[in-house]
Amino acid sequence: MFDLISVGDSALDAFLTLDEKEASVKCKVKKEDCEICFNYGSKIPVEALDFSLGGNAPNVSVGLKRLGFNVGLYTIHGDDIVGRIADEKIEAEGLSREFIFKQPGQTSYSTIINYQTERTILAKKQHRDYKIFDNFPKAPYMYISSLGPDFKDFYKDISKFVADHKVKLGFNPAPAELRGDFSYYEGVVRAANFVFVNKEEAGQMLGKQQLIIDNGELIKEMLAKIAQFGPRYVVITVGVEGAYVFDSDKFYYCGIFPVKRVEATGAGDAFASGFMGAIMDGKNTIEAMRWGMVNSAAVVTKVGAIAGLLSKEQIENMLQSKPDFGPKEI
Repeated sequence: MFDLISVGDSALDAFLTLDEKEASVKCKVKKEDCEICFNYGSKIPVEALDFSLGGNAPNVSVGLKRLGFNVGLYTIHGDDIVGRIADEKIEAEGLSREFIFKQPGQTSYSTIINYQTERTILAKKQHRDYKIFDNFPKAPYMYISSLGPDFKDFYKDISKFVADHKVKLGFNPAPAELRGDFSYYEGVVRAANFVFVNKEEAGQMLGKQQLIIDNGELIKEMLAKIAQFGPRYVVITVGVEGAYVFDSDKFYYCGIFPVKRVEATGAGDAFASGFMGAIMDGKNTIEAMRWGMVNSAAVVTKVGAIAGLLSKEQIENMLQSKPDFGPKEI
């Protein structure tokens, strides 16, 4: 039996690492409004080209698999060479291929520009037909993210499925959901046990897109508002500043685990797999934040979303090296 079923699009990520002299970053008055710039119509030298399995659900699947859990991945991708390479990478990670489906005539890829250790993602999104099929796998935990633009019907069905089977659901809303009305995915938020969002996504969810969300008290307010919909654990990540968690009892903040950052793709997914993995392992909120932060830190030391994902032993070893590292109650 699976410990967790992860649902969402998979892709092949192509990483282009640019020399720092070949581009620049320009920011407006609001520090969040920055743009990467390079000469239009020019040939831009690339320092490195790397390929990795991508997609939020596959990233979390691999993270939990490396932590020792039996994970099933329900995903749909194209039937072209990109899809075949993604299949090979899924198989190499030891994930079950029982619920991997191919959509004829379509593809699944993202191109990611890595510049000054920050990533800019150019994603090719396709229409997918996720559904509760016969013998849909049952597990005590589920994770859902990034189903593409046709998510509404599946979200209605999966919300009922989760409630009927008492599944503890982890949910990370993707851009396609957040651009629409909250009612489109409200049912999943209400059915979820874990909600993972970054500060911009939290603002979109609560209709505060125009706010500069860098105030701890405001983030606490947002955590509490999201928790009112029903999730036991609400996580808001704030990039290099760390993460906030509300576990329906207490608020916590944790800074990042110190490492040399190389590339940031998958940091949020690594936190989600570390956090959920710790809870699934019987740990408390404090330990779950420690696991999530260490897993996230390890991922940003390598290119791609899965290369740095850790085993349970590796997480424990990193934490032993800094025994005082961890969250504080706020």
